[in-house]
Amino acid sequence: MTVSIGGINPKWGRRGKSSGNAMEWFPTIIDSSDVSETGFYELPAKSVLVPFHSFAGFNVGHLVWDDFMPVYTLMSIFQLLDDSVPILVRYVLRIPTGRGLWATCDVRDEQFNDCKTMFAKFLPTMGISPDHFRSSRESFLQLEKGQRRSKYVCAPRGAAGIGMLTDHGQKFHGWEKADYAYSVNSGKGALFYNFRNFMMNNLEIDNVPVSKSPFRITFSILSSTRAPRETDFRNEISLVQKEFADNPNVVVEAFQFAKMSLVEQVKIASQSSIIITACGGGAVTSMFLPKGASLIVYYDENGGIKGNQHTGEPALLDWDYLNNAAYIRTHWLPIRKRKREENMAALVQLIHNELEVISHHDV
Repeated sequence: MTVSIGGINPKWGRRGKSSGNAMEWFPTIIDSSDVSETGFYELPAKSVLVPFHSFAGFNVGHLVWDDFMPVYTLMSIFQLLDDSVPILVRYVLRIPTGRGLWATCDVRDEQFNDCKTMFAKFLPTMGISPDHFRSSRESFLQLEKGQRRSKYVCAPRGAAGIGMLTDHGQKFHGWEKADYAYSVNSGKGALFYNFRNFMMNNLEIDNVPVSKSPFRITFSILSSTRAPRETDFRNEISLVQKEFADNPNVVVEAFQFAKMSLVEQVKIASQSSIIITACGGGAVTSMFLPKGASLIVYYDENGGIKGNQHTGEPALLDWDYLNNAAYIRTHWLPIRKRKREENMAALVQLIHNELEVISHHDV
């Protein structure tokens, strides 16, 4: 039985049969006589070998929710999380064109380099040093002493098969109207919270209760490079600061997370009571909010795309994940009309409401 070694991008199927079936995978069966002659090396007993194809690792949202979360889920399903060391190997796939699939790490040198940068920054969330991470074309065996006697390296345990375990399954992330027809993440709130805690534990960051003294309101600015989601929330920050200027128990701050270290990002998010951000990959930091916190996400009400054509439909990107992350409360507001007086007033009222709810939260 074959498995899908990576997450599924519906656009691959639209680009030809060879692309649509490209994720189908099964390990190569080798002749036992060859192994019996040369022997094999075995990784430490706690190792779990997980080959995977990166969905689009140059984007932090895809990396965390379409690569790392499915790997975590896969290991959880087979009870491989406890007292184990994951050995991830990024599977390099070449289609007949000689390049990688569209919008993946291996389609162009630029994407490849961006993927290396993103993996290096975020691998510690999986408990893996970037120095110990390789692709299937870069892996090598390093011996402490002696000459290599075999080309085979085995792990005591392993798992493969991501497919529908991503945050979107066979759908897009909210670009098309059909993406809202059903949810693939219903009932996964506990899994998402455990994944959050798993990553924080790997970063050695304490899991603290939602902040009430003081309440911390955090704006994530310039989290996207695409208009209109590329915003610094200047007006909103000024309004909220003015609203709570006389309340010493409310702190309003703004950060551009992309320019901060991973640990700094996670610490700030985990100590926030409310995060306000634009949707998209940059909103991934909000998953580190503590249980009982609130998330306010601005979406492009005219940002829908189908077949590379703008549809004018709303685009609540990653709605299926954020709406099912049951440990936080997620609210969506339109970004193009956000500066209207009534919408600015609605934001302030929503924040007041959420602070009231948080004040009664009991962990």
